[in-house]
Amino acid sequence: MMSPSVARGVFNLRILKIDGCQSMEEVITEEEQQGEEIMTNEPLFPLLQELRLQSLPWLGHFFVTKHALEFPFLREVTIHDCREMETFVQQGFVSLERVNNDDEVNNKVMFNSKVSFPSLEELYINGANSISDLCSYQLPTAHFSKLEILNVKECAKLRNLMSPSVARGVLNLRILEINDCQSMEEAITEEEQEEEEIITNEPLFPLLEELKLQRLPKLRHFFLAKRALEFPFLRVVCIHDCPEMKTFVQQGSVSTPSLESVNNDDEVKVVDLNKVMFNSKVSCPSLEELELDRAESISALCSHKLPTAYLSKLAKLYVSNCAKLRNLMSPSVARGALNLRILEIKDCQSMEEVITEEEQQGEEMTNEFLFPLLEDLELKGLPKLGNFFLTKHALEFPFLRVVRIHDCPEMMTFVQQGSLSTPCLKRVNNDNEVKVDDLNRAMFNSKVSCHSLEDLTIHWANSITVLCSYQLPTAYFSKLVILAVRNCGKLRNLMSPSVARGVLNLRILNIAGCQSMEEVITLEEQQGKTIMTNEPVFPRLEELQLGRLPKLRHFFLTEHALKFPFLREVKIDDCPEMKTFVQQEISVSTPILKWVNRDDEVKVDDLNKWTQQKFNSKVCLVLLVV
Repeated sequence: MMSPSVARGVFNLRILKIDGCQSMEEVITEEEQQGEEIMTNEPLFPLLQELRLQSLPWLGHFFVTKHALEFPFLREVTIHDCREMETFVQQGFVSLERVNNDDEVNNKVMFNSKVSFPSLEELYINGANSISDLCSYQLPTAHFSKLEILNVKECAKLRNLMSPSVARGVLNLRILEINDCQSMEEAITEEEQEEEEIITNEPLFPLLEELKLQRLPKLRHFFLAKRALEFPFLRVVCIHDCPEMKTFVQQGSVSTPSLESVNNDDEVKVVDLNKVMFNSKVSCPSLEELELDRAESISALCSHKLPTAYLSKLAKLYVSNCAKLRNLMSPSVARGALNLRILEIKDCQSMEEVITEEEQQGEEMTNEFLFPLLEDLELKGLPKLGNFFLTKHALEFPFLRVVRIHDCPEMMTFVQQGSLSTPCLKRVNNDNEVKVDDLNRAMFNSKVSCHSLEDLTIHWANSITVLCSYQLPTAYFSKLVILAVRNCGKLRNLMSPSVARGVLNLRILNIAGCQSMEEVITLEEQQGKTIMTNEPVFPRLEELQLGRLPKLRHFFLTEHALKFPFLREVKIDDCPEMKTFVQQEISVSTPILKWVNRDDEVKVDDLNKWTQQKFNSKVCLVLLVV
């Protein structure tokens, strides 16, 4: 672009952007230096604040010089799609004596000691495919002391970011993102530590708030350290598609290839040490949001021996596509997740339970709350999940509003009673919750309470036979608004009349593809007496859909009249065994229901008779409001 002599005279340049120059090889040319050393120590662009180099396919470097350059006011640097750029400032003349043991001679380091940015706050590097290291290991500790945002993407040969000594000087870094670097093995390299222990207890990125590691196929860990690390302000962690990452901070000093346990501390187990994402070597006391996707080498999210308060501020936890993950955490760690509001676990092929019982050997789980602020829970694509938690104690989720359980074919119950082992027992003290059939196959029982639940979706839970135990309190689902149950092959019914009477706010009920369902409201609890009163069932129901239920005979058998004062839409499709909606001769009051298949001759009080006539001819029933 210009010679050094001209560049030295550009005293007031504040913004420099170069974009799409297909033939540019360097910004400041060295042509005038032939045969003599003209370049002095005068500053180059002394007031430069923003530099952007973009789409320069032949750019090798910014400048070649023997002298160090300083940009005292440069705050933002963006290098985008400069695939041949190997270093920012290249050393023009290097003696052979310096080649050994000096990484700055390597022309694949983007930043070396020949350039200084004491005010740099934002650094973006994208598509620099020729660099193997972001910066020299020999840089001064304070080189990036003001850096706040570091974003590195698509640098195919980049093996790491920086050494521990340089990282300790990055005191103001708040956002770190590393994406699509195919060769990256670790973020902080251990190479400078050969033959001596250099790393101290000084913090690493002490102000870091947000960390994203995405699509790094060779990344094994963030850092290998002998000492514990703390990130006191880290709020958001996203780890996506890092299949070789087994742990966040690996203990470099442990080498025990056959060791199974030391002093009964499972953190020293080789399996846990190498395959637990978070262990006692790293602390993130302010972590609010954690995303893990395609971390295919971890078997547990965190060590069972972590302090209870380890995840005390965590509000959102998303885990997906972690093929070897067996569980999330121990009960002791879970009890400390006091602020968790959203929990989503998807497509983890090996997950057997969310909260593991491993730590409970020989000890008794307390009655402390588990995720007391949880509002939204989704479990999807977990083929081996048997239950959410196995415990002797009742659990309460007082703020849980939305539950979605999709494609968990082995899930028999939400909370399983771990203390019962009665393979032939049918009934205990006339309490059918202790029936083996109900205990193991009812999704909700008295061991779990979700009295704020508003939206419940269950798909492909092929092991449950009933949605909930017949002995649940009447108010168990008192706030439920939407209930959708689909493709649960063994589900025979939804709930008992006593539970149904407490579902006062249900507006939408959708049941489809349940091959074994015989009735929606079951009569089983009424053995020997009539318990059902005149209290309404689903008094605020607005929309009802029943589809592909080959064994459904009726909605409910009752001796009392039913009233659906707000029912606007009914669709009943492919229920060949359904002969009547309720028991014959029982009225069903639906005052705002006007049309049946747009036939205004059908009266509301004739619903049962009409249903019987139409289903004998296998015609779909659709009831719509005017």
